[in-house]
Amino acid sequence: MRDTSNAIQGASRDAEIVQDVLDGNVDAFSLLVLRYQQRAYAMVFRAVRSASLAADLTQDAFIQAYEKLEQFSPGRPFYPWLHAIALNIVRDYYRKEGRQDILHVDIDSVTTIADEPPAEARLDMDRAVAALEQLPILYREALILRYREEYEFTEVARALNIGLSAAKMRVKRGLELLRDMIGGE
Repeated sequence: MRDTSNAIQGASRDAEIVQDVLDGNVDAFSLLVLRYQQRAYAMVFRAVRSASLAADLTQDAFIQAYEKLEQFSPGRPFYPWLHAIALNIVRDYYRKEGRQDILHVDIDSVTTIADEPPAEARLDMDRAVAALEQLPILYREALILRYREEYEFTEVARALNIGLSAAKMRVKRGLELLRDMIGGE
């Protein structure tokens, strides 16, 4: 779980940077790029599984964020807003390519394990990851945001551009589908 006081301070600092950019200090935007580029790139890379394409789409996300900066709500964290932009860019890319199912998941996007887990736990994790890969995109996105990115439900809703109750329902149904797919354990 994320530290709430750090998140509030980060959101406050992000809002200050955004205001600096809007006030004419365009170089200040580089601070947001430096702060969030790796995280945004990782999310895009998981979706497209191509380093060069992920770099291009991540750059497009930052360009679009810069162009729409006046739409950013200063009281909210910057990354969920950027994440939503990046996710929409990935969706647009796949829509243009004629593909509907976009997000892929690797083992790192589900969990990070400090020590080597026992073989049985690895098999269970492999089954969970495989099941997650098979989920419909709307449930998979919600689960990744909620459990990998540790978003609050309000942030999941904002990132997916849906209502709070819809976000909760997608996570609930996604978990139910996962349980069914891996044997109801």
